[in-house]
Amino acid sequence: MKKVTLLSSLLVAGAAAFTGVNGTAQADEVEVNGAKTPWAAVVDEESDFDGDGWSDAGYSYDWMPQVQQDRIFELKDEQLAGEMTQAEYNERIAPIFDGEYALIERPGHNGYGGIKTDEDSLIAMAQYAPKTLDKTPLKDEPYNYSFVRDGYQFNFSYDGTYWNWSYYYTGGE
Repeated sequence: MKKVTLLSSLLVAGAAAFTGVNGTAQADEVEVNGAKTPWAAVVDEESDFDGDGWSDAGYSYDWMPQVQQDRIFELKDEQLAGEMTQAEYNERIAPIFDGEYALIERPGHNGYGGIKTDEDSLIAMAQYAPKTLDKTPLKDEPYNYSFVRDGYQFNFSYDGTYWNWSYYYTGGE
């Protein structure tokens, strides 16, 4: 009688364990509408540039000074070489981002003492560093720059509260 009870208990326990493992495997396959982040949030699917289900956005640093970009490149090389884990890499770059964001987010100050506003500098910013233009106005006081160069119309404006910029092909000179 005890053997039958023991055998039944083992079968029930085994079935429960198998079902539990199967349930966990299915949980990993649940699809989400968006991209996952390392901090367990789900954001817009557009932020998953490489299609792996993980958000790739929010880590751009093309708006930072070159010295900070170089430091991040060095740390990434160390991480890719196996000298540090992904978690260690994240911990080491977080203060760099925090420091640069603190400079930008100071009220009435764009953090870099103003950006050059000659046409060549504005064109370079629009084409090669658009995230910088998205983060902060070009300078602290209101402005409105509008010009055409090589068939493109460039517009940069700031009214003291809101800033906007754009460029588009006009087809003319």
